[in-house]
Amino acid sequence: MNKWTYFFLGMIPGIVIGGVATFVLLLGVGYIMQASEELSYTPIEQPWEEANYKSFKVMQVLEDHSALVEAKDLSFDDKYDIYLGPTFLLVNDGEKYYYDDEVIKVPEGKQAMQVGRYHYTTKGGSDKTVSVIKIVDK
Repeated sequence: MNKWTYFFLGMIPGIVIGGVATFVLLLGVGYIMQASEELSYTPIEQPWEEANYKSFKVMQVLEDHSALVEAKDLSFDDKYDIYLGPTFLLVNDGEKYYYDDEVIKVPEGKQAMQVGRYHYTTKGGSDKTVSVIKIVDK
């Protein structure tokens, strides 16, 4: 056999071992970065307060499929879709999967109620506390 045959035969185990090592490394990183606890918030006792907003825009979907949303600014006309209001955590009722930039409108006969507080740390390292809302019947 010539030197090129040895070269290519030597590459095959190197590729296999390198691929397996990369897979194991990425599996370990994924396990370490996995959320260690379920998303939780501090509930408030009833009577809940109404959040007087009728439209929200999803900023980020969290691991339990709830969403951080920004309320539509009430100081602008309805013809402008400007979401500069406060940030809320919108609780997922288990029937809906939110997606980034989705606009959620509160249907007629329902209202957004503040049901708790949620504390989290942003990717930038800042601590934030927001109201938790749930869309319920009036």
